[in-house]
Amino acid sequence: MKFVVFVITSVLLAYISREPLRNPRSHGFYRFFAWEAILALLILNIDDWFLNPFAPHQIISWVLLTPSLYLLIDAMTRLKRAVKPDPERQDAALLGLEKTTQLVTGKLLVAFPNLKDNSGAILVQREKKQ
Repeated sequence: MKFVVFVITSVLLAYISREPLRNPRSHGFYRFFAWEAILALLILNIDDWFLNPFAPHQIISWVLLTPSLYLLIDAMTRLKRAVKPDPERQDAALLGLEKTTQLVTGKLLVAFPNLKDNSGAILVQREKKQ
């Protein structure tokens, strides 16, 4: 059953990534393989997630996962507002949110305003409250 789910989901991911898969120089080509690896990890580990849900390591896992999901949703919302996706942009290797109209240059993690980023990552400007 897991194999069938993996194959069907892989076909869906391949369909979504069909244009980038034709161009190994695009970041979408590598994004597809990252999605495949995440899918494989998810399918291989899903049985153990609920096997003993109140084990200490499971509780710690869920406690850490919950704020991570909040940060993901908050970051995606802020990114969408900051970069103003342009559906008219013609680049088959990009997905909807990636078709931006301006470069993102500030911090994205507003929850941690004092966090220093030395990785060179592209970040979103912090919104000023009035």
